[in-house]
Amino acid sequence: NGPYHIILAVDPADAVPEQDEANNQRSIQIMIGQGGADLALTDLFTPFDAGWGQNINIDAMVENWGSSAVGPFDVAFYLSDDWQYDPGDTLLTSRTVSTLAGGMHTNVTAEITLPDGQGEGMIHLIAMVDPDDVVEEFDEQFNNMQMRDIFIGAAEMPNLMAWPMI
Repeated sequence: NGPYHIILAVDPADAVPEQDEANNQRSIQIMIGQGGADLALTDLFTPFDAGWGQNINIDAMVENWGSSAVGPFDVAFYLSDDWQYDPGDTLLTSRTVSTLAGGMHTNVTAEITLPDGQGEGMIHLIAMVDPDDVVEEFDEQFNNMQMRDIFIGAAEMPNLMAWPMI
């Protein structure tokens, strides 16, 4: 039981002379026999633009990377003035997931009303799975990884985004 590594080795016997022998291996860590749950918020879909006071639909993908079923737990959606969650951010809504089997995923959908605000510009929506740390997990780091910008204003503007790589 515990952490193990899967290693991919190209030319492990160094039979081929190369310019750089140091780049021939890659590895990932996996947990064997740990059981338990490991929740991850792997994607978040929002509209690119909206208006203050408008209803918008948001969709979050939650995965259980662990081997055991887990639930219930909440998925919360916050409005923030920056890219970092802090207790001063505005809770827009939350949804409860009753159960999620190990190795499975679920979509969590919510319709939210953006609060009344002022001016044009970008607002930041943050989604967080298990915000109250109710679920015991072997890795908590992926619980609040998804954030999206929504442009508030009348003018249509392009919105180029780099999607996170997991």
